[in-house]
Amino acid sequence: MTRQIILAILTFIVISPLLPAAENTPAGSEKQTHYYKLLFDGHKVGHMVKTRHISDGKITNTTETNYIMTRLGTDTKVIEKEKIVETLTGKPIAFEYEQSSGGDVRRNIGTVDNGVMNIKTISTSRTTTRRIPLPEDTVMDEGLFLHIKNNGLTRGDTFTVHMFEPLFQDAVPMKVRVGEEQEIEAEGKNLRATRIDTLMKCSTAAMPYTAYYANEDFKLIRDVSPQMGMKMETAICTRGEALSENEKYDIIERVLIPSPTWLKDLSRKTTAKYVIKPLTDRKLHFHAGPRQSVMRKADGTTIIEVSKAEMTGGTFPYDGDDSDLLDALKASTYIQKDDEKIKELANKAVTDCETAAQAVKEIERFVYSYVSENDLSIGYASAAEVARTGLGDCTEHALLATGMCRAAGIPARVVMGIVYMQKAFWLHAWCEAYVNGQWVGLDPTHPTGWNIGHVAFGKGDGDPADYMGMYRSIGYFKIQSIETE
Repeated sequence: MTRQIILAILTFIVISPLLPAAENTPAGSEKQTHYYKLLFDGHKVGHMVKTRHISDGKITNTTETNYIMTRLGTDTKVIEKEKIVETLTGKPIAFEYEQSSGGDVRRNIGTVDNGVMNIKTISTSRTTTRRIPLPEDTVMDEGLFLHIKNNGLTRGDTFTVHMFEPLFQDAVPMKVRVGEEQEIEAEGKNLRATRIDTLMKCSTAAMPYTAYYANEDFKLIRDVSPQMGMKMETAICTRGEALSENEKYDIIERVLIPSPTWLKDLSRKTTAKYVIKPLTDRKLHFHAGPRQSVMRKADGTTIIEVSKAEMTGGTFPYDGDDSDLLDALKASTYIQKDDEKIKELANKAVTDCETAAQAVKEIERFVYSYVSENDLSIGYASAAEVARTGLGDCTEHALLATGMCRAAGIPARVVMGIVYMQKAFWLHAWCEAYVNGQWVGLDPTHPTGWNIGHVAFGKGDGDPADYMGMYRSIGYFKIQSIETE
C-alpha cells in the first residue's frame, strides 16, 4: 500500500498552501529563507525550506520538501520541489512542481495565458498536456497571503477564494476563517500567533482542514492538520533543527483497522454486513453502489452491506451510449488506455477470450503475474509506467488492470478502500469492470481476486482527488461487528 499513504502526507504538505516565507519584502532585496520541520504525531519525519524573492515585478516562492515514509519497515525517500511565480498583486503566472519517490519522477509545469492554466505533465514514460480555465478569484501562495493581509487578522472574519493546487491540477474552493490569537511554541520560545483555519474542497470530498498560526507580520509559525487519526504539523525552526536526523514512524501500522472477528473463506461467501461506529462527530465517507449499500442511522452508526456478483457472459468491446460507461472507457492522466504498451498487454491477455467475463478475469490474473514485485518503494506510477516496469503495489496493480480493461473496450474504474487481511483491515486499491450489465470487483494484487472483505470509500480514475473521502474517514471509526453469509 504505497500511493494512499504518500498522498496522505502530500495532502498535508503540498495541498495545504503555506503562507510565503517572508512578508513585506522590498523589490530587489535578498532572498528570505525559512526552515520548517515536518511532524507526524510529534515524530520528525522530514523538513521543508521556503524562500521568497521579488524581482522584475514578479514574486517567486520556492519550496523544497524532503521526508521519509516508512511502510512495513520499508523506507521511501520523497523529495518535492515547487516554484510558484505570481504578480505583485498575487495573480498566478506560472508554476513548476516536481516529485521524486522511490526512483519515480513526475513534473508538472504550468503557465497562465488569458485566464487558462496550460499544464504539461512529464513522467518517466510520457508527457501529457491539459488546459484548466481559472476562476477570476484564483490564487496561489502570494495571492492567498495578500488576501489574508488585506483582510487583516480580525477574529471571526471569513472569505472564500479558489486555490490552484499543482498536485490536483485544478483550482478548488477554499474557505478561510480568522480565529483567536494564541501562544505558540516555536524555535525554542513562546510566540504570539493568530490562528487561521482553511478548508479546501475537491470534486469528491472536502479535504481535512488546516489550522495555520501566523504572527503579526503574517509569517507562518506553525500549521496543524488532523488526518487519518493523526496530527500532522509543519513548524518553523532553525536550519540545524530542520536538517537534523529524522525519526522512523511506520504509518501503515498507525492506520490499520482491527477486525472484531476472524473472517474465513471469504472467497466462498456472497454477502457481508459491517456495523461501523464513529469515534468522533466527523462525517464518514463510504461509497454506495450496486455492490455496496450504505445506511446511516440517527446515532451515527453506519451499516454497510457488500455483495458478490456472479460474473458470467457479456460482450466486449462496449458499444452502448450510457454516458457513465463511456466515461469509464476514456483515457485519463493516470490511466493511459491508448498507450501502445497497455494496448499490447491487453491484447495479449484477452486474445482467446470470447466473453467480457472471461476477459476481465484474464486481465486480473495477467496483472497479478505481470507486476512481479510488490514494491513498496515505488512512489506513484501511472498505468503506462507500470506497463513498462512491472513494479508497484496495490495502486499500480489497480491502475494497470483498469487501463487494460479500458484498452480492451470494457468500462472500468479504480476503487479506493480497505481490505481484510490477517484479522485487520488495510488501506487498499482495486478496480471494478462493467460486465454483462453489472459492475464486478477485480483485485489483481491478490491471487484469489476480489471478495466481500473489500469496503469501498470512493471510485474514479486513480486521481489524487479520488482519495480524499477515504483520508477524511480513516482513523475516525471502528468496525463493531461483521456478519458474513
